[in-house]
Amino acid sequence: MSLRFCRFLAVNIASAILHGQPSGYLTEFFHKYSWHTFYDVYSLGDITTFFGHTFRDGAPIIIPLWFLRDLIIVSICTPLIFRAIKFGGIILPAVLFICTTLNIRFPIPGPAVSSFFWFSAGAYFSIKGLNVIEFTDKYKGAIIPASIAALIVLTAVDTWFSVPGPYLTPLCTIPLILLCFIISSYLIEKHGATASPLLVGSCFFIYAFHLMDFPYIGTPVGFIRHILSGLMPASSLAIKTIIHIITPLLTVGLCIGLYCISGRVLPKTTKILSGNR
Repeated sequence: MSLRFCRFLAVNIASAILHGQPSGYLTEFFHKYSWHTFYDVYSLGDITTFFGHTFRDGAPIIIPLWFLRDLIIVSICTPLIFRAIKFGGIILPAVLFICTTLNIRFPIPGPAVSSFFWFSAGAYFSIKGLNVIEFTDKYKGAIIPASIAALIVLTAVDTWFSVPGPYLTPLCTIPLILLCFIISSYLIEKHGATASPLLVGSCFFIYAFHLMDFPYIGTPVGFIRHILSGLMPASSLAIKTIIHIITPLLTVGLCIGLYCISGRVLPKTTKILSGNR
């Protein structure tokens, strides 16, 4: 649970105990936001779609759980997706691919069109009996150079606060995800690589923890980026590139370290928070 939400509960419950009054703020909070608490209570700013329509985008009070929110909604739509692919073939994934790369969004807060695209793409491979490893191996001659170009673009362009950012991010993400299949299959087939139990166990913890908002320091990834920017204050592209690469590595290391400590101190709680993997 988000520390922000925990603090909110703790302060109001303590206030109710000390003053002998019911925690009116809690009642007002849940009355005002109700289900939005777990859907879109946290504002991610305004989103402008491809057609110029602007709407407020949001996330659950625990921001990284937007992924779980989208997964639940997409899973509910599974029968519709199955029928659309079964009888329409590649049409649905193709349309969702176009919407994803052009940043055409649903004019409502969550779920993202990209969630439906990746789910339907995986469903297409499964329903049609295709092998994603064979697919990426067949087209690796195009995927690898496209991934290199995508890395350069995502490093050089501010994808958060620039006009082309919303369009470049999904477009560049696609070849990079396919590249992960190429690298993974190569390591497994050629070098017999196996997944580390530590990384498998901590993967969800890393995902959920790296954007949790802590008092005074903010999020772990933002805190590390701030420290690196202070140590390397130069604004050259080379320094920005170094910070861009080192930040996620140090964040992952920090999260794994905290996961190990948490696993020793609170093993059962840690298993619950990490999906009991």
